Amino acid sequence: LYFIKPRGHLYDCYYYPFVGMDEEALRGLNPVSDPQLQRRALQYFEQLKSLESGWKLCAEAFVNGSYHGNDHVKFFCLQVIENYLKTGYSQANLDDHQNIKSFIARCLQLQGSEGTQDRSFIRNKIGQIISLAFVQDYPHRWPSFFTDLLQTVSPNHHSIDIYLRVLLAIDSDVVDREIVHTAEEFQRNTLIKDAMREQANGQLAGTWYEILTTYETSNPEVVCMCLDVIGKFISWIDINLIANDKFVTVLLNFMTLTLIRESACDCITDILNKGMDPIVKTKLVESFTNVLEERGILSPVEDEEGDFLAKLSKLVNAIGVNLILAWQKLLKTEDKENTEATLQALESKVPLMFRFLSDEDDDVSGAVAQFSQEYIALLKQMKPLSQKQRENMEVGFF
Repeated sequence: LYFIKPRGHLYDCYYYPFVGMDEEALRGLNPVSDPQLQRRALQYFEQLKSLESGWKLCAEAFVNGSYHGNDHVKFFCLQVIENYLKTGYSQANLDDHQNIKSFIARCLQLQGSEGTQDRSFIRNKIGQIISLAFVQDYPHRWPSFFTDLLQTVSPNHHSIDIYLRVLLAIDSDVVDREIVHTAEEFQRNTLIKDAMREQANGQLAGTWYEILTTYETSNPEVVCMCLDVIGKFISWIDINLIANDKFVTVLLNFMTLTLIRESACDCITDILNKGMDPIVKTKLVESFTNVLEERGILSPVEDEEGDFLAKLSKLVNAIGVNLILAWQKLLKTEDKENTEATLQALESKVPLMFRFLSDEDDDVSGAVAQFSQEYIALLKQMKPLSQKQRENMEVGFF
């Protein structure tokens, strides 16, 4: 439904008069070349960056197949184009704006073809370049970005792979809280997210569901990347796009598939960590916890693999920490009924915490340490302790 056939005009690339690259300088890109050639390659890189037509020469060299199989040259070309997008594209005229759009469309077409299998670092760089154009053009100069992007997606794993890498790059540029942004970039990112909420997120979520259900057995790597995308986007998109019956059913099924379950566990953890109203948060946590316990997922077998146990412990930590945070917020209100309900929900999760806290593997026990520490801090606020709280203290900590 969502992978629409590309329209011809998206691939009508502007082909620049190809006068050729400096082959001698390009030989210096090889790590084993002599120092003199490497210096020449660096000089050539600076020369291309300074030339108005430098990025165009590199764009044509990249898409015309002249350096197929030469990762050093292809990455070199992408770096020159990246520099243009960072330093000159904001002042681009209409022709160069269209040239960049055409280059992006051609890259997506090439990366999505069955015969193209560039290495991950090349595909990641393409995703980053597309994102750099996106943050400067969307929504005002390129309002149809996501429509155009989806028109280039074909039902094969190569095409899906580059599509997901583009979305991961967009998250890094627009959403990632670990990256420090200027006030101007923050305002830009806010406008982008607002436009995406209105125009794109519903359609994007539709593609994610189709990817998960199409490739769950044939290509777990693509499924894991899609789960990573969902986990990153969930922090700011409408929770109902993901926390619904069809997505939850798929995620729970993935928790039983060895090659996918760790990514599915991380995705559920990201969903639970999403900021929201404390009453809604409590209901969401309770809903997920109940179905996970019903399926026995939170009661792993004794010889369960350690990495998956650590992921489950991290999930249990998210369950507990988010319930504590919800309770603390409700405590400041006059809603005694929901405050008490959230506290009871929390108390019922403490045995889960103890189950993983007692594990011999430090990675497993350590992943739930925050839950245990915050629970102890909570108990210090309670006077007097309830019978259940005293039992938890005696069983778990003494």
